[in-house]
Amino acid sequence: MKKIYQVDIKQLATNYEQENFRAGVTSAQAHSKLTADGPNVLVSKQTPKWKIFLRQFNNIVIYILLLSALLTLMIGHYTDAVVILAVVIINSLIGYFQETIAANALAKIKELLAQNATVYRDHTRQDVAASDLVKGDVVFLEAGDNVPADLRIVEADNLRIEEASLTGETTAVTKTPLALSANNVPLAERTNMARR
Repeated sequence: MKKIYQVDIKQLATNYEQENFRAGVTSAQAHSKLTADGPNVLVSKQTPKWKIFLRQFNNIVIYILLLSALLTLMIGHYTDAVVILAVVIINSLIGYFQETIAANALAKIKELLAQNATVYRDHTRQDVAASDLVKGDVVFLEAGDNVPADLRIVEADNLRIEEASLTGETTAVTKTPLALSANNVPLAERTNMARR
């Protein structure tokens, strides 16, 4: 069975329910698909703050420092043991704050992701919430738009998408609707797909 990036446009159109990409799905179809599949949102599990703090102690260097603090206590060098334990605690606090700041920054970036999407529904172009996108929606992208979901490109006119989060490259990638013939094409090389 061919993967979606291997299917040519004519075959995609033939397999599309409406056989016309500009018709889009109907509102009733979108509602039933949204009910069946759920909203188009990325769900991430938040780690409790106490787990993040305890995770800072799970490090070989910390184990060595704690062992050396225990040994210095056993030989009666209490000041050295207190200093070593203070270093361990300060190091853990620094790691904790860095990790929580990074998690908060990532949450803010998620808020910046596409909030709305332009789709064809009921033979008209309309804006819907990105969370209301369903399988079969035909999404219309314009310059400056964020990609609201994983998409198969069916038509493009000089479409370039920045995929730095996927490929690590800062230059935009040219996208084309042409089918790819190779099997197991890596995500970064699927030029007929747009990724969120």
